[in-house]
Amino acid sequence: MSLRASLPLLSPIVLLVAACGDSTSSSPDAPPAIDAAIDAPVCEATGYPMPIRATSVDLGAPTHLTLDGQGGRCEQIGRALLGATGRPAELAQLDADGATVSCTHDDVLNREIVRVRAPNYGGLPLFGPVQDALVHVDATDTIVFLHADYLPVGATVAAACLDAPAVGAGVPGEAMSYQRFNLCVPGPTERYTIASDDVIEVGAEGFLVDGDGDLRRVRAVDVYLAPGHVTTEITNSDAFCCSGATTDHCIGQRLFVDVITGDVISQEPHCHTC
Repeated sequence: MSLRASLPLLSPIVLLVAACGDSTSSSPDAPPAIDAAIDAPVCEATGYPMPIRATSVDLGAPTHLTLDGQGGRCEQIGRALLGATGRPAELAQLDADGATVSCTHDDVLNREIVRVRAPNYGGLPLFGPVQDALVHVDATDTIVFLHADYLPVGATVAAACLDAPAVGAGVPGEAMSYQRFNLCVPGPTERYTIASDDVIEVGAEGFLVDGDGDLRRVRAVDVYLAPGHVTTEITNSDAFCCSGATTDHCIGQRLFVDVITGDVISQEPHCHTC
């Protein structure tokens, strides 16, 4: 990906409410041409990206938890599941940094239905895949069911060599895809070339596992089309997340840009339409 004259770092990521397009469609306007000029070197990183394999585990045998008696029962279960010592073997390799625990009591089975969500990996947000666990704990504090999906701890990735302004400067000229809809019936996938006057918001740095199973260091970049680039076709697509009277700052996609190679690794909608 070519890098161009730096853009200023804009405001934090904004997520907007979903909206569904109507049945009208028309040919998109041609996006403006983008002048490309390389102004930064490509980073070098030996052994990057790093292959990684997600772990999917189930309970091997009922496991008794030792609760510490401090606070509510759900809090105690959470500490027992995720603590540095005493956690069940199935969760031994889960990165519990920033993990949250919620519980629902099942009156019929007389057990706690515990949901664990671990949003971080290696000290940074993990944009994908989701790391979570579902655990059932009975009245005797014994785990009788467990299923979890997560990345095992220990993977290392080179430090970023492209900062936020450099990442933002490289986005104009990249292609953003969007799926068209007709009365919420999915249609063809189209592409839009991001223009230099579109709104580009460079967000947090984190990790992402790509489609080849490689762990990448990326930044989330929210792109919103300038009003002059919005077409009827795009408003009837998954790029449309407007809920107000205008189309300003609510049509676009979130890109994930590699902070070592500068490549756009993947993208996702700002909202889920229909």
